[in-house]
Amino acid sequence: MALRFVLTPVLKEKGITPETLSKMTGISLETISSMCDGSLIDFSLIELDAICEALDCDIPEIIKSMKGD
Repeated sequence: MALRFVLTPVLKEKGITPETLSKMTGISLETISSMCDGSLIDFSLIELDAICEALDCDIPEIIKSMKGD
């Protein structure tokens, strides 16, 4: 089982681009892009907190448990 970001649907729902989220959080666009495409493996709790605060969401809305990974 693995944890994966599912950030793209939340960004679309809120009308926020990855570029805007990067500026809002101070997280590099490269990292945000990796979160959006699900390829990010390592992240900090500080980054996670910044994203949740910027998007006004909770962790389960942007990270899902993927069985079989």
